[in-house]
Amino acid sequence: MLAVRDFDYFFYAQETSGGLSSTEWKIEPAAETAGEKAAQEVWTFARAHAALLERLFDGLADGCGAPAMSDAPCWTGFSQDFRYTLTRTGRRRIRPRLSALFGGDRVHGRGQLTTERSLEARIDLWMKRATVEARDAGGVSLMLKHCLGHAVNGCLLRHLRACCGLSVDPEPAARMDRLEALLALVDECWVPAGSDAIIQSGRTFQGFAARQS
Repeated sequence: MLAVRDFDYFFYAQETSGGLSSTEWKIEPAAETAGEKAAQEVWTFARAHAALLERLFDGLADGCGAPAMSDAPCWTGFSQDFRYTLTRTGRRRIRPRLSALFGGDRVHGRGQLTTERSLEARIDLWMKRATVEARDAGGVSLMLKHCLGHAVNGCLLRHLRACCGLSVDPEPAARMDRLEALLALVDECWVPAGSDAIIQSGRTFQGFAARQS
């Protein structure tokens, strides 16, 4: 069993542009899981998530994931950076692909699914080694960051929340609930015409910007 220990996001929208700009996740083994079994569970989850991103953009975008590894006496790190640019074909087909993968019947692309904007994601896996001074089994932590546009970020949010074997701690769950309420609002009416803007982040609610005259 894995658990979401922390969650953050940034949402900005004005008129018809913007949306859910980014989400960040910290995932660790649940308390009852430790040692090599915990590390294997996190590693398997990270590989599955990387495969999901590659499947999502396969044939629709230029770019790929670039893996890297770092090592030190007390820890080992694995990372994979994804950087994509939608092709013209991808821009037309991304919504059906999202619906096919995540089952959503209402996928709102907003202004971010373009052929000009770079879409980025990152997977970081950190494994702490046991030392002579600290004879525990070490620890493992997985960080996910999605800057893939409003529609993709929203689909991944709901996908990860619904994952079997992945629980969510109370504080990050409350942030997700607040974000879900905002997404429901903008999916219904988006942002009113004019210069009103919505700005909201996970840890700080900034609310509605005043209309400029």
